[in-house]
Amino acid sequence: MRALIVLASLALAAPAVGQDTAGAAIKAFGLVGTWMPECRADVRVGCEMTPPGAKKEGWMCGGKLFEELPQRTVFAVPASGPAMRTSTVASPVPGRPPVTSTWPIQSAAPLGADRLKLRVTMTGDDIQRPPGRPENKDKGVVFDIVLLKKDGRMRTMDFASVDGGRVHVKDGFMYIDGARQTWQTPAFERCGS
Repeated sequence: MRALIVLASLALAAPAVGQDTAGAAIKAFGLVGTWMPECRADVRVGCEMTPPGAKKEGWMCGGKLFEELPQRTVFAVPASGPAMRTSTVASPVPGRPPVTSTWPIQSAAPLGADRLKLRVTMTGDDIQRPPGRPENKDKGVVFDIVLLKKDGRMRTMDFASVDGGRVHVKDGFMYIDGARQTWQTPAFERCGS
């Protein structure tokens, strides 16, 4: 009887195999930490696009010009529980708070030396929405995300539901409502130590 209780306790205390291997893969790929397109950017400041015909196009955020809308992605592998990806994007509307989403990473596997495939499920509770922003239409959807890490920078190359019904990024290009956009995903650099 004691042996059964000990085994049950160990089973409850041990992380799920997928969680354990996801954390190991994320650590081995060198993702743990904070990543941003520009580390000097402040995601807490509302931004607005420069007007058409401006000398330099981009986003004005807190009086500073940025090529990309400021955003921050943090990968964490806690001692217990699943590995996590938390993303914060500055609001494209001045005066509004940033949008933050946190996703537990179900699995992670290398695809060669420079790519890592993550599997996440959008829970619906993962988005802190500013007032007036619609409900997350990806609630409950399982996504595969493929990251490319090259020359010390990381980019999202693919971000699509496992059934192929929702595509946000394909071959490094952004998609909105199924339509490929002309811009590519930004390259993120590691920030801090």
